[in-house]
Amino acid sequence: MYPVQLYGSQQQQPYPVSLTGALRLTEGDEIPAAYKIDSGGKRWLGLLFAGIVAISIAAGVTFLIIRGTRDGAPTVGTLKIDSTPPGADVSFDGTRLSDRTPLTLENVPVGTRHDIKVELALYKNYATEVSIPKDGTTTTVTALLEKLLGKVAVNSKPAGAEVRINGEVRGRTPGTFMGIDMATARTIEVRLKDYQPITQDLKWPANGQIDLDLTLQPTR
Repeated sequence: MYPVQLYGSQQQQPYPVSLTGALRLTEGDEIPAAYKIDSGGKRWLGLLFAGIVAISIAAGVTFLIIRGTRDGAPTVGTLKIDSTPPGADVSFDGTRLSDRTPLTLENVPVGTRHDIKVELALYKNYATEVSIPKDGTTTTVTALLEKLLGKVAVNSKPAGAEVRINGEVRGRTPGTFMGIDMATARTIEVRLKDYQPITQDLKWPANGQIDLDLTLQPTR
């Protein structure tokens, strides 16, 4: 009998290893050291995650601020003032503006009310009150100016003289002649038999009223 046969049955065999145990024995060796996370690495990952969260929050707040500013209610509006005919003077809350119609006023606060007056020689003044809407949309004022008809009051010595405007007989002195188109009425003539006629150019003031007190000279 060989020695192996004699003592082989007496050799102690190792205990069998379970599957869980095998995994425990090998997991430490199978993971490379470069990929192992120690306590310092975990702390670094926590700081990195916190930084990412902080940056994300800051970006979100900035976006909301920019969006709120862009989409917020406007604070100013635009006022356009025009007239027919154009070239009229404009007063804004009692202050005469340097520009004439048509003109545009920018940056007028929303929700405010303003007095507008439009003036043009030989036309009736136009006045209105406007409100600047809170949505900031453009407000337009169009002044349709009405012609201011002239009036001529004529007195003569002696009285009873014939009055002609632009060659058209309008009556006799003393008299007041109304409804005259100042844009076309250029001259006035006063005639009386045995007296020298008087002819004058009509220079219309802003109020459209002319007063004449004439003394006729007899013819020789």
